[in-house]
Amino acid sequence: MWIAILLLVVIGAVTVLLVTGTGKQWREFYVRGADAGFSIGEMKMLRSAAEQAGLENPVSIFFSIDQLDHSISVLSNYVEDNGIEYTPEESALLRKLYDYRKTIEFNKPRYKSGLKHTIELKEGQPLKIALGKSGLFNSEILEIDENYLVISYPSGNTLPQGVTWRGQNLRVYFQKKNDASYYFESRVKDDYFDRSFKLLHIAHSGNILRSQRRNSIRTKAEFPVTIFPLQDLSQVDNVIMSEGGFRGEMQDISEDGASLIIGGKGKEGLLLKLQFQLSDSILVVCGVIRYFEYNPDQERSILHLQFTRPDDETRNKILSFVYDVHRRREREEGGDDLEPVIDDDDEGPYPDEPLDEEAELLEMIEESDED
Repeated sequence: MWIAILLLVVIGAVTVLLVTGTGKQWREFYVRGADAGFSIGEMKMLRSAAEQAGLENPVSIFFSIDQLDHSISVLSNYVEDNGIEYTPEESALLRKLYDYRKTIEFNKPRYKSGLKHTIELKEGQPLKIALGKSGLFNSEILEIDENYLVISYPSGNTLPQGVTWRGQNLRVYFQKKNDASYYFESRVKDDYFDRSFKLLHIAHSGNILRSQRRNSIRTKAEFPVTIFPLQDLSQVDNVIMSEGGFRGEMQDISEDGASLIIGGKGKEGLLLKLQFQLSDSILVVCGVIRYFEYNPDQERSILHLQFTRPDDETRNKILSFVYDVHRRREREEGGDDLEPVIDDDDEGPYPDEPLDEEAELLEMIEESDED
């Protein structure tokens, strides 16, 4: 009898929770969490983070970047502030939250739409131009006419003796910020080599190929980095070095790679160990130079590295910086809002370009020329 009464009381209490706002919220929270691929244990930890974050609507974690970032910040702060190590369950949850964060980012409209015609390009867009087997040349769009593109005279390589640009068929590659990699073919209409400011007129194209193979988000990162060349993969580790190495300057970073500036000329395929301070932590990652851009006038190179797989703790700290989940960069820039929306303009994080795409492009060009 008493058991039956107690059971009725429990059922009544659960029913009240489900029909009240709080009960409905948590019911929807668990449904949304399950749809997003989180386990029961992970949703319990996520619920705890949502409660500690003081979210009025916990379900918003699954559709609001601000609320999701805030919850990630609460989870990571709890571990860092208490000086404890992540449990395997906490590391797994953070990894899944960042993967979910990336999914939300890539679902933004700016990653879905693409260019259809070169008339849509903007002045200042950098270009990579391939001419036969002469390699890749650097150029930039100076002006967009309704009948042609005006581009700067290609540099960074040398034309074969006796060859000019006039009338040449070109293969053009470019990376559009906040979008993807593009490729189109064109023809040089006019070569103004004899002008004080050399330039080319190239034909428009309505046949643009779009390649969005990136798997991560990157963001600008301007801070010093110490570089240690490695002989082989057996030397890859995350041990902090107290001496040696040479200096470089980080330019951008993602969970998968980075670009940085060094003095001198880079070398493709070189294995490097990078050590740098990110927020309050000293991080160590290793990576391979996929390609580099050398400026002979300045005698320096921009290296594009692809990381060997960082451990979960390092990856999470890099992602914390990329998404600025603690809003530290916002505060350093004088903002009072601790939960700003990540901007959609060119100053915000943008997709990581494939670090070996230019090398692949050149290889494809060479293969097609042999056919």
